[in-house]
Amino acid sequence: MSDRRVFVDISPLRVSRDFRYLYAGQMVSFLGSQLTVVAVPYQVYRLTHSSLQVGLVSLVGLVPLVAGSLVGGSIVDTYDRRRVLLITEVLLAATSVTLALNASAAQPALWPLYAITAVASGLSGVDRPARSAMVPNLVGEQHLAAANALWQILMQVGVVAGPGVAGLLLAGTSLSAV
Repeated sequence: MSDRRVFVDISPLRVSRDFRYLYAGQMVSFLGSQLTVVAVPYQVYRLTHSSLQVGLVSLVGLVPLVAGSLVGGSIVDTYDRRRVLLITEVLLAATSVTLALNASAAQPALWPLYAITAVASGLSGVDRPARSAMVPNLVGEQHLAAANALWQILMQVGVVAGPGVAGLLLAGTSLSAV
């Protein structure tokens, strides 16, 4: 049996410096997003002791995510993808900082958790199409299938490992650190 049938083709990481940077940046960004996915509902429950509030804070991100996804493709097609990605990533980082500041306050407020979750979800809806649209230009057609496979591995590992890391961090550090 050939190695190609067993192992993942990492050639896009070898041949494209820009794809390596995008992949590494996505790894950090996605891990941070997964930490937030755990930390926000945890904080809502600690503040309210209400499972309903936890469900509502998760639900509040749905409409902005769908809306951001619908307009995100048009934005990505209209403007420079790199610039759109840079702006959305900076704004997503600002939402994380705002959540951390709220969590570290003497009396954390509930409303920012709802508002920031909605804003971050809308930004994610624009961020993902920008990132996905960049990959073919970074790796070329011959490496596109391998790049997409690497992308899926990153997402699947992040979805599993991110919440686990968040749980460990919540147990060992503060909510604002997560």
